[in-house]
Amino acid sequence: MLKTHCLRFNINLILITVIFNLPTVGLTQDISYRFQHFSVLNGLPGQVVYNILEDEAGFLWICTDAGISRFDGNNFRNFTTFDSLGENEILEMYKDSKNRIWLSPFYGNLSYYQNGRFHSPYNNSFVKNIKAGSSIRHLIEDNQHNIF
Repeated sequence: MLKTHCLRFNINLILITVIFNLPTVGLTQDISYRFQHFSVLNGLPGQVVYNILEDEAGFLWICTDAGISRFDGNNFRNFTTFDSLGENEILEMYKDSKNRIWLSPFYGNLSYYQNGRFHSPYNNSFVKNIKAGSSIRHLIEDNQHNIF
């Protein structure tokens, strides 16, 4: 019994020593980060960014107050209601198990992006029949792949 307690004490002492020494190990490495600020001058459609999501291909999708952008690391490609978005002010995005990117707007015209195309109440009967109310703040998927 005494040996077990001593062994536990020694392991705990080793763990505590390793944890306290981790910050000093990290300080010896030279890590640099590059930050770049993007705005409408760089191609974003709006001044206000609500949300960012990365898709399966590595594109960043950016929700703004004036449409959404797909960023490839160099360039922005902007989308609005002209491209069949449900509306321009998109607050939230959610990627489901079918790799659809659901777009939650400010006023409730839900839409999604799949296979290079936007699906909205303007061009898709499934989306048109969704009664979303005035606004949708969050989307989630259950185990049976139902979107709520």
